[in-house]
Amino acid sequence: MKTDKFKCFDTDAGSFLINAIQEARKIVLVTHVGPDVDGLACEVAAHRCLAGLGKSVMILNSADYSKTYSYIDPDGHIQVYSTRHVQDIAKADMMLALDVSEPQRIGAVFDVARSHGIPVFALDHHPRTERSVPGLLDPRFSSASEMVFGLLRRLGCPMDAQTAFTLYCGIIYDTQMFRFLKNDAQTFEVAASLVEAGADADKAQQLMYGSRPVDRLKLLARVVQRMRIENNGRLAWSAADQDVLHGLNVDSADLREMVSEILSIDGVMVAAFFRPGSNGRVKVSLRSKPPFRVDQVARQFNGGGHPQASGCDLQATMQEAVNQVLDALRVMPEFE
Repeated sequence: MKTDKFKCFDTDAGSFLINAIQEARKIVLVTHVGPDVDGLACEVAAHRCLAGLGKSVMILNSADYSKTYSYIDPDGHIQVYSTRHVQDIAKADMMLALDVSEPQRIGAVFDVARSHGIPVFALDHHPRTERSVPGLLDPRFSSASEMVFGLLRRLGCPMDAQTAFTLYCGIIYDTQMFRFLKNDAQTFEVAASLVEAGADADKAQQLMYGSRPVDRLKLLARVVQRMRIENNGRLAWSAADQDVLHGLNVDSADLREMVSEILSIDGVMVAAFFRPGSNGRVKVSLRSKPPFRVDQVARQFNGGGHPQASGCDLQATMQEAVNQVLDALRVMPEFE
């Protein structure tokens, strides 16, 4: 019998979240630092719905997003936090974190909300951790956009073509054009209903996967050139230091995709990609194919994510980060 994932909204956690949203008059929507298409799509779709219900809604992220994703927010609702937004947060009835539940991944906007006693709730498809804020978290969903689809349906929001397109983009981003679905037919049903509501699937595919800037291909060539494969061809990794990035016009969106390119190599079961972060930190992206789980490795470095898609960042030099993470990957029990 097929499981209806959307029954999660009938649980105590789901009912509590819906009631909190319904009672709130002023809501601040946020997603994780380094926003991707799924998180941004959740924000824009939720903003359109909640504003339509007569609520005062603001999208306010701790960090800017790649302009590669500008098609998600054609009306320019997404704002980046600065100190001038403190009072906007202080006057809110709640903050709703989408596609994220951990304070350190929400960033500065969470700290402001906490300092003013503003409750923060999460709607997220990542597994709950000891750091997660209250809310509805359900890792059975392949994307947070799919969860927002269910939320909007429960709130009685109409599914217009623009909202449908936004959520469709979020779903195909996190599933990589339905490559990672957990054998879940319901995700296809949601996608089909979004297309029926007016989502232009051809346009979404073209915007997201139909073209690549030449500098991104140059980046991929350099990343592959420096790539190393070990553990009998099952572990592959590469690093992009400043030499690799020199002369290339690439952004976080381009860099984020490199680990998936590495994982696509025949025989590779675990992929790691290292790149410079902010304030001297190193960002690490980890991907794997079942039954390998990289989330457990990410948590060793205060990171997290899904079993097959996780990440972390380290206060270390590039070489130190590579050494530490690879030491943990090489002894994964699945390699035995």
